[in-house]
Amino acid sequence: MAQAGYNASKELPVPLAAALIALRLKSGDPPTTSRDQYKWPAINEIATFTRTNLPGSIDETHLNQLRLSERLDKVNIVRLSSYLKSAVNHGEAVKLSGVWKEYKDRLLDPAESEKHRNEIYAKILSACLRCERRYRTEILPDTIQDMMANIPKPMPTGIFNVILASRANMDDGDADLPEQEIGISDFSRRSVERGQLGSVWKSASTQGITKDVKSYMIYLEGLGRTGDLDQFQAVWNEFVNDTKCREAHGEGQWPPISAFNHMLSSAFVIGKVGPPFALDLFEKARQPGSSTPINMITINIVLRHHARMSDVSAMTTLFGLASQLNFEPDIITYTTLVQGLLRAKQIDRAKSVLDQMASKGMAPNERLCSMLIADLSKYGSRKGLTRAEEMMAQMKRKNMKVTVQAWTALISGYFRGGWEKDAWAAVKRMDGYGVRLNRVGYNILLQEGRHSDSDTPSESWPLKVFRRMIKDGVVPNDDTYLILLGPMVEKAKWNEADAVLVEMQRLRYYPTRGAVTSLVKRTHARSSRKI
Repeated sequence: MAQAGYNASKELPVPLAAALIALRLKSGDPPTTSRDQYKWPAINEIATFTRTNLPGSIDETHLNQLRLSERLDKVNIVRLSSYLKSAVNHGEAVKLSGVWKEYKDRLLDPAESEKHRNEIYAKILSACLRCERRYRTEILPDTIQDMMANIPKPMPTGIFNVILASRANMDDGDADLPEQEIGISDFSRRSVERGQLGSVWKSASTQGITKDVKSYMIYLEGLGRTGDLDQFQAVWNEFVNDTKCREAHGEGQWPPISAFNHMLSSAFVIGKVGPPFALDLFEKARQPGSSTPINMITINIVLRHHARMSDVSAMTTLFGLASQLNFEPDIITYTTLVQGLLRAKQIDRAKSVLDQMASKGMAPNERLCSMLIADLSKYGSRKGLTRAEEMMAQMKRKNMKVTVQAWTALISGYFRGGWEKDAWAAVKRMDGYGVRLNRVGYNILLQEGRHSDSDTPSESWPLKVFRRMIKDGVVPNDDTYLILLGPMVEKAKWNEADAVLVEMQRLRYYPTRGAVTSLVKRTHARSSRKI
């Protein structure tokens, strides 16, 4: 029972909580801060106070035990999110499974705050799903199955959104593959994903799940990726007419301009049929009296599409429209315009826009500079590469970090244009700045060699890049071998193909993709005939 005169509904002061835990430990009682008569402060606050005022009274082992019993409303969400993100990035499935085991009892305890239960449940499930999708682990499928089996009924909206997002992003694992090397047909893969995504969406109606604005936006983005325009239009109309979702959203424009912009952006990626649909919607929305008045973000989304198409006339018209509507172009507007001009090979006009940006105090940041260097280097022209070098020099003068992506783009441009000596000189400069290519970077460089027409008896530069990759301790993957062996086998460069297989055997690498296995077999068969 609580002590006489103490209000148990109030949180214990940190000094009193630390002293009480210390006394419990001294008397041999187990340390705990949940499921008893007191309302405890956060364990980290107790730990900080103890280290300063009661050193040695509660050691780290006991503090970790206390964290296992801490009320969910006292959990440091920022710290937990950071821990989960790190575990996902490093593929640490054991850690993620451990987090679920640590929190499971509290997440299933109705006495805990429902809001915090749902929030933490969603974060842990999201981390597990992302890690499993990326690394295909042995331990996480069981963990995910356990989490799915214990989801509260009806399913909370936040957890539903996590599962929906997982289905909407199923092809993330192919992000670093060369586009033409995806193993199964694009139509087949998208059909499978569309069905899985749709089944999750339908479960909202059958299981009484409440959909919010985020639910609709996730589903629309997924439909955009799978190329289903008919369903895309139907879901957008369903969203606009969803009175419950509108009431939950509150006062203000409906549909919200942020939702319209998200829908527009997703529509542009639906193959050949998406852009005309998106442009038609934009034309209607920009008319006076439209129920969905556009903003500068809307302009930027459409401008990005025209930039991809290298449509300078449409970009110029859109820029004028922004001025006519009294919208102030931002750094994204200018950068997108520059990228479109570079893709249209209008380098001087792009340079003029960059100068205009500088006059407005809108100097590109590191990320945008890297993107511009990639666009300038794209075609391997001497003029574009010279501009790319100028931008890189400007970054260095401003103490901006030149990323590995920027270096990779520059070096690729030199190789693409046939400037092999300049490419290797850039590699040497990159080394001097302490930047090292990663596997994706090396694969991009090797990709440039796929269309090399060099038939000289000397070692080709793709093989030189491959040897350097091995020397740098970067482990090749199936993509590396596919990029290398494909052209070698096609052009009957058997000596080079044999050299690649020698390294593959030395590294004890066993291909998992059928296309790579086939190339290896063809090379072995040719070698056997030569003998």
